[in-house]
Amino acid sequence: MERVVFITADFLKKGGFVQSNVEENLLSAVIYRVQKSMVRPLLGRTLYNRLLEGIRDSNLTVNESFLIDEYILDCIICASDFRSVIHTTYEIRNKTTGITQDQNQRPVTTDESKILRDILRSDYEVARHDIICYLRNNSTLFPEYNSVDSTSLCGCKVCSDEIPDRGKPFKQIYF
Repeated sequence: MERVVFITADFLKKGGFVQSNVEENLLSAVIYRVQKSMVRPLLGRTLYNRLLEGIRDSNLTVNESFLIDEYILDCIICASDFRSVIHTTYEIRNKTTGITQDQNQRPVTTDESKILRDILRSDYEVARHDIICYLRNNSTLFPEYNSVDSTSLCGCKVCSDEIPDRGKPFKQIYF
């Protein structure tokens, strides 16, 4: 089954901080996981699935295209940059997990990595906030955003993804 994604690894390399020499398959996995764990909770499962269906079937509305182009793409780039710091530093191999090292580059220290991750997380939080504000102010354009009846949900992680993150402090975003 083909995975539908909002951006490609090449798009991330051109629009983010990830360098062109990073392997496509690594970035594709990061992008897909970012979509599911960081973007889907923002939009709610219903709107998220509608947008992926619109991409797959090439039938996005003008409003959906605007939401993706102006807000979601930036959010995915910021979150993917953030996540890529870890996934390009560590390599999981057959016999061990270790820190990758290049002959022309020194791996960053844990403290240096934390500084970079804090900056990139801040970028993601701005993009997250922008999506929440846009959807709050334009919720009538996206009926899927408001379509969930929260009284029928049990409160587990799967059900909580049904309800869009509207900036409530209890919502957990896992990095």
